Amino acid sequence: MIRKKDKNRIILFFIILLITILVLVFQVSIRSFFYTISEPVQQWLWQKGKNSSDFLDGLFSFSTLTKENQFLKEENKELLSKIVDLEDLRQENEELRIALDLGLADDYEFIETRVFSINLEQDFILVNKGKQDGVEKGMAIIDFHNVLIGRVEEVYANQSKVFLVSNNNIKFSIEIEGEKINGLAKGNGNGEMFLDLVPKEEELIRGALITTAGLEADFPQGLLVGRIGDIEKTDLAPFQKANIELLSDVRKQNNLLIILAQ
Repeated sequence: MIRKKDKNRIILFFIILLITILVLVFQVSIRSFFYTISEPVQQWLWQKGKNSSDFLDGLFSFSTLTKENQFLKEENKELLSKIVDLEDLRQENEELRIALDLGLADDYEFIETRVFSINLEQDFILVNKGKQDGVEKGMAIIDFHNVLIGRVEEVYANQSKVFLVSNNNIKFSIEIEGEKINGLAKGNGNGEMFLDLVPKEEELIRGALITTAGLEADFPQGLLVGRIGDIEKTDLAPFQKANIELLSDVRKQNNLLIILAQ
């Protein structure tokens, strides 16, 4: 007779066997059922993971794009800088060619300098050449067309302060081209200059060209200064005056020439 304990074991065995058979037979259906009920959860998890991945990829792409844009900006800056340098060099070469065509190199020993600051209220400029370049106080500074710009007033190691011809401290003798007329050019401040000490008997002609007479050591003879503007003449004064219309606008000058020696 089968004992109760053995009977339970036999029943348990058949139950396990039955479950095993069912699993083997219906495993596809079971998996399908599991996937079906878990799909929303898996979809949510996948979407969140995808979004996170997309977000991280987006951050990475944005970071990469930002770096690329920054790199391109730096390259553009460098390229623009090179273009500006080439344009400056082209302009300098063109200006130097003009100076050579005028024969300035035959008349003077000069060095090229660059304007890096302008003070029109006090009529002076700063240039990038100084003692180390052989610049000395009192040297004349001209543009590439032989037009007088001013005189070196203060010299530093690598820079110089230049009084413009319109500075109140500047005065020098002049000649009127084609005429045997002399006078004194004086700075009047605020970018202006006037002609003085011309005998009233002399006939001044508006528009006549004014050049340096070379009576001062600072300014060689023959430098262009300007043209005669409005003339002031009265019977009561022994001399007549006239405004001088300067030939060069320092605001439009980048490079100038310092005359070292004649």
